[in-house]
Amino acid sequence: MQVADSLAIPDTLERARAAGELVVFAGAGVSMGPPASLPNFVELAREIAEPKLPWNPAYKKTLDVYLGRVEREDVDVQARARQILEVRGTHNPLHEHLLGIFGAAEQVRLITTNFDPHFSSAAAQVFPGELIPEFFGPALPPGQDFRGVVQLHGSLVRRESRLVLTDADFAEAYMAEGWAARFLSRVFSRRTVLFVGYSLSDPIMRYLLHALPSTDRWYALWHRSEAGQGAEHRIHPVIFGKPKERDRYRDLNDGMKRWRWYATAAAIDHDKEIRRLVNSGPPSSPVDADYLRARLNTDEGCRVFWDVARGDRWFDWVAAERLLDGLVDRSGGDRRAAAWGRWCLEHFCEGEIPPLLRYLRGRPLTLDPRFSKEVGLFLCTRKSLPPGPALRQLLALVVGGASHMVGAADEWEWLLERLISEGLFDEALALLR
Repeated sequence: MQVADSLAIPDTLERARAAGELVVFAGAGVSMGPPASLPNFVELAREIAEPKLPWNPAYKKTLDVYLGRVEREDVDVQARARQILEVRGTHNPLHEHLLGIFGAAEQVRLITTNFDPHFSSAAAQVFPGELIPEFFGPALPPGQDFRGVVQLHGSLVRRESRLVLTDADFAEAYMAEGWAARFLSRVFSRRTVLFVGYSLSDPIMRYLLHALPSTDRWYALWHRSEAGQGAEHRIHPVIFGKPKERDRYRDLNDGMKRWRWYATAAAIDHDKEIRRLVNSGPPSSPVDADYLRARLNTDEGCRVFWDVARGDRWFDWVAAERLLDGLVDRSGGDRRAAAWGRWCLEHFCEGEIPPLLRYLRGRPLTLDPRFSKEVGLFLCTRKSLPPGPALRQLLALVVGGASHMVGAADEWEWLLERLISEGLFDEALALLR
């Protein structure tokens, strides 16, 4: 589903979200945008360590080790981290959007390794008056079926517990005591996971990828400049961003906002949006086109579309989207074939060469039995029969599907009577052959 110009949510992710199987795993990148404006882990480590231990680019891949060395040099890493992080701003729109994509407070399953309380304040805005459970490492819930927000590595609001920062902290959480690895292994073995705000150089990713078996249900939102990472670890990249853009995260924010809207919109909101799009003509925007495709996979979306979509341009768009393929599938595999056929017959069956017949020309007349029946009903009930060439082609459809029109004896008899009453004897004879 296209949610921004450069960002498409895989169908597997949207299905997992709709089924309540999605877990969002949020890293430092989520809290870097204003007004939160928090540092990433590299920037935080340097602020803690310098000038005691001058920075070396080689430390970037082992930031936890870097901080461990600083702590062993008698720097109070815990106090310095809290001092740096507690003076920063409040949550940003991305915090709200990531919570909002769950659609309801009771569906939220979000894990973050950030220490700030921004998801807590965002939850109060997104789900006002509703209580979302919050957990703070190492006191974690059972991973197999948790709900709520988990601050895996501790929180600024829990001063009695250490923040997971140094190599010793990570070793305890993921190996010696193993409470973080144990929780995550149970989460990841049962859920589809979407990483947001991480790169593979982050210590958490290194520990995760070594401690946990991949399930082929890991996804990561990455900027196009990071597109190459993750393949060897079976992380599916979900790429956003355009070349030479000034705001490299614009499509990420716009896309999450759109996905949130899709997840939380009421039926009347979707109704209005479909009507707006249809009135504007077939979509040129990838975002609008993918939204319409998604809604046409639902019964509610189809009903609204059938009610308002008119004109040859819409018929051609629907045909190009292969939504009419079921009309010529005798196996009856498309349960909406009869309804699509009814829409075509009611609005695209006028003139000497109607759009519907133009579409069917050259295709095998292996009609869906329900569509064959709809053609018969259409000819029985409309005020005036189509002109000769179109009528004969429609009758050919009825005759071609006759052996499969289960329970259509009445329609067949009514149509025969109508043809005779209007003096169309040749057509009546064709029906009897």
